[in-house]
Amino acid sequence: MAVTATTAAARRAAVAAQYRKFIGRNHYSQALRNYCVTKYKDGKYYSDCSSSVSYAYKQAGEGFGILNTVGMWTSTKMKDVPVVIKSGMIQNPEVLKIGDMLLFAGNDTSRKAYGYVGHVEMVGEISGSKIMLYGHGSGLAKSHEMNAYLKSRRNTKSSTPLGNRGLIRVRRAIWDEAGDGDIAPTAGSTVEGNVIRKGDTGAAVEAMQRLLLRRDPGCLPKYGADGDFGDETEAAVKALQIYAGLPESGAFDDRTAGALAAILAGKHIEATAFVNVRDAPGVETGRIVGTLKPGERLPWLGHDSADGWHAVRHGDGVSWVSGRYSKVAD
Repeated sequence: MAVTATTAAARRAAVAAQYRKFIGRNHYSQALRNYCVTKYKDGKYYSDCSSSVSYAYKQAGEGFGILNTVGMWTSTKMKDVPVVIKSGMIQNPEVLKIGDMLLFAGNDTSRKAYGYVGHVEMVGEISGSKIMLYGHGSGLAKSHEMNAYLKSRRNTKSSTPLGNRGLIRVRRAIWDEAGDGDIAPTAGSTVEGNVIRKGDTGAAVEAMQRLLLRRDPGCLPKYGADGDFGDETEAAVKALQIYAGLPESGAFDDRTAGALAAILAGKHIEATAFVNVRDAPGVETGRIVGTLKPGERLPWLGHDSADGWHAVRHGDGVSWVSGRYSKVAD
C-alpha cells in the first residue's frame, strides 16, 4: 500500500521536531557523537553533523542506522533528490522537502569515490521560498538560512581537486510514494506505482536518466536526460539489466534501481572465508569459476538470489558468491 503524501509529510515533520531538540543543546564532538540523545558523564549532550541527523531520524522511528557522511552517500535506504546545482546553489529548491540531507564536500582526499563528501545539513523548515537548514559544525547544533549557507560553503576553500566545500548531492529517506526504488514520482510525471517504463514522462524519468548517465555517460547519446522514456532510454535500461544479470525487461523496477544504486555507490562483496565464485547461485547448480580468499572483493551488482547468494561482477560476466561466507562492503 502506498504511503500517502500527508503521512509522509507528517513523518518528515516528526524528524525535524526531533532535531530541534538538539539545537542549542548538543555540543560538537566526533569522538562522543553517540551521546546525542543520552547525556555523557559530564552531563552534556554531544553529536556531529551526521550523527545528529541520524539520531533525529532514529528518534522519529525512521532509523537507517547511525551513519557518517560516506554512509549517507552510499546508503541504499536513501535516494537522490533531482536537484540542479549550479555554482553551489540549488536552482530548483521547490523539489526539496523537510528531512532532505544536503551533502557537502570536505577536505578528505581519500573520499574521491564519494565526491569528497565531508559534511551534511538537513532541511528543517520550509516557509514559502525561505528554507532553513539544521546542522552541526563546531560549537552547538544550530539552524541557518539555506541560501546564505550554500554561498558560504561554496566560498570555503578545500584541498581536494574540487577546490571548495560546496554542495555536491541531496538525498532523501522518506518519499511520498512507497516502493519507488531509487527514484520517486514527482508532480508533473506520468509515472504510476513503483515501475518506470517506456512511454512514461516527467521528473521521475529525468532523474532516472541522470543516474543512468552517471553509470555510463554515453548511454543516451541522442536525447540525454529529457524526461521522456523512449526507445533510447529503454535500450539503456536493458543494457544495465544485462550488465547486472537481471531479466532484460527494459522497465526500471525496484531490482533494477537497487542494482544501479549499488553500482554507483561502488559496493562490493567481501569474502569472510575462502569461498568459491560460481556461474549460478547454488552449490548444485553453479559451476566454480573462481575462488576468493578472506578479505578479497568483487563488485556487488545490488541483488541476491532468494537463498542469499550475492550477484557479483567477475571478469566480463555475472557470477555468484554464497552469503554464508561473504558480506556487503563499501
